[in-house]
Amino acid sequence: VKALKFDTLDLEGNQVTSDVLKEAKVTMVNIWATWCPPCKAELPDIGKLAKTYKEKGCQVIAICSDVTDEDTSTLEEAKEIIADAECDSVIVLRKNASLESIYANIQAFPTTLFFDANGNVIAPVIVGGRSEEDFAKVFDECLEQVK
Repeated sequence: VKALKFDTLDLEGNQVTSDVLKEAKVTMVNIWATWCPPCKAELPDIGKLAKTYKEKGCQVIAICSDVTDEDTSTLEEAKEIIADAECDSVIVLRKNASLESIYANIQAFPTTLFFDANGNVIAPVIVGGRSEEDFAKVFDECLEQVK
C-alpha cells in the first residue's frame, strides 16, 4: 500500500480521513473483528502500545471489520470490546469502501500494518495475534526508518 487515502467514520460517528496519518511519524493499523478471539486478545497490548508510543510521535488506528457504513449491528459490541481493552488512545475506525486498498490483501484476522506519515507501508505485514513486545520491536524499527 502506497499513499493510503481513506475517508470513514470512527465508532462514535466522527469523520476520520487519511490526513490523520500526517499527525504521526509512524501509524500502526490493526485490522480486527468482534468475532475474532486472537483480535480481542491482543487489544489490551495494543492499548498499552498506543499510550507508550504516542509520546514517541506515533499513533495506533484499529479498523473494526464488522462495523461498516452499511451494517452497524456490532457497533455497541465493538465499543465495549475497545473500552474493556482500555484502548482509549486508539483511533477506532469503521470499515468502508475507502479502505479497500488495505483489505485487498487481508488473508486473516488480525492483520497489522505500519505506515509512515505519507501513507506508505514501511514494515512487513503482520498476520495473526502478537504481543506488546512484538509490536514494540516493529514500532522501534519503523521509527529508525523515518528519522
